[in-house]
Amino acid sequence: MMPGKILGIDISKSYVSAVQVISGLKGYQVISCFYEPVTDNNPLFALEKVAGRSDLKSDRYFISIPPSGISFRNIETPFKDAKKIRQTLPFEIESHVPFSVDGIIIDYIHSDLDNPAALLTAAVGKPAVSGYIDLLQKAGVDPDIIDVRPVPVVSSLLDQEKSPLNGIYLDLEPEHPSLVIFKGKRIVVIRELPCAVTQQAEISESEKIGRSASESVEAIIRAICIESAKTLHSYNTRARNSFNPEKIYFGGRLSGYRDAQSIISSLFETPSERLNIAREGKLRMELKLSAVYDPALMDNALALAVKETGKNSGFNFRRDEYKAKKSILGQVKNIRLTIIMLALLFLMLIINQGTDYYFMSRRHSEVNREFDKKVPEFSGIKSTRGKITAARQRLKNLNSPSSDLSNEINPDQRVLDIIRDLSVRITDQYPFDISTLTIRSSEVTITAVTDSFDTVSKIKNVLKSSDLYKNVIEIKREQKGDGVILDLKLERAD
Repeated sequence: MMPGKILGIDISKSYVSAVQVISGLKGYQVISCFYEPVTDNNPLFALEKVAGRSDLKSDRYFISIPPSGISFRNIETPFKDAKKIRQTLPFEIESHVPFSVDGIIIDYIHSDLDNPAALLTAAVGKPAVSGYIDLLQKAGVDPDIIDVRPVPVVSSLLDQEKSPLNGIYLDLEPEHPSLVIFKGKRIVVIRELPCAVTQQAEISESEKIGRSASESVEAIIRAICIESAKTLHSYNTRARNSFNPEKIYFGGRLSGYRDAQSIISSLFETPSERLNIAREGKLRMELKLSAVYDPALMDNALALAVKETGKNSGFNFRRDEYKAKKSILGQVKNIRLTIIMLALLFLMLIINQGTDYYFMSRRHSEVNREFDKKVPEFSGIKSTRGKITAARQRLKNLNSPSSDLSNEINPDQRVLDIIRDLSVRITDQYPFDISTLTIRSSEVTITAVTDSFDTVSKIKNVLKSSDLYKNVIEIKREQKGDGVILDLKLERAD
């Protein structure tokens, strides 16, 4: 995702549209849009108006130009590596164009997802590229990318998960209608339709193109569909009838005509849909801006602004000797932005480390307190490691039937001896249910439930007769329901 503000400018023979977006962590947000008609077939005045608007000043500028005069060819190279493709592309395309490759700029996109060597190339004369660059720079705009209409809007469509694998896009522009065929979510054909189609009618701005049921508009749409069907038939012949479009998408100035969808669907016998990429969920647009945003005029400019330059998402004729030069001011700005981002990242890491240390220290203290509460005999040990080591040794001693609980006690008294003695003396004849048995170095404590005070006395007498205990002390007895809860302490014999 590109940083900062990006302005997409779509140059048509009849208008110039511009859409500005700003990129952030949540994606792109549309912050401004503009439309200006072209007068006298010269877009300079319209471009100057775009450049003169302070709200459209941006960090990067992406431009699209009409497909007029651009030669598109499908070729297959012997190479798959991008660098080798670039080096050999002029030789590969030389036999496909009627002019010298020295006077053209060539770019390509991959046309087959499964075959990196299959390319769709676009070639344009260098005078045309330099002419557009001069025109834009006169208007105060130095473009980073020069793409071809309507490739950006189709690329944006193909990036959407819901878009079909195979389909067609019709650019319903009266002056330069075009057709795009995509297969397997890759653009395979781009054709500008014959100029004879556009000469049927001249539609002025006052007629509110695409918003009235004009017979001339309907005639142009039908003519565009007929010419598109011819191109589709030609492509399908080469593809051995393997291409079946799932849906026809359409956009451009005439796409707002109310019967456009029904005309296109009936002529192609395929479902159709007017494209509006502003409805894509990844884009955000304020309500007041959505009221003035016109998909028919601005979708291509918006698609330009949000295009990902690192992906196979379109052409760029700003290359070779016309490659955009980074200004010193821009480089300084990028360096400054990088430093700020690194500083913020470093600050976040420090905060994160500090937060982790605070919570770990707090948790460490809580564990120590809980440990001392559960095992008070280890409370004198300060370090957690020492407490764990001591507890581990205690468990080891408890798990060893032959180990002594303390050096201070008779070594003949083992844990198993105590348990065996209790089981022998307190037989099943006594209803005596032991719930807790704690064996320490100097004493054994028992918490149990029995049936009566009489049984308590019998149990005490039985235990007093054992050689393992020098004293049997009743700590507590409590009547609870039908039973008696008893706590006994047996002082171990030396």
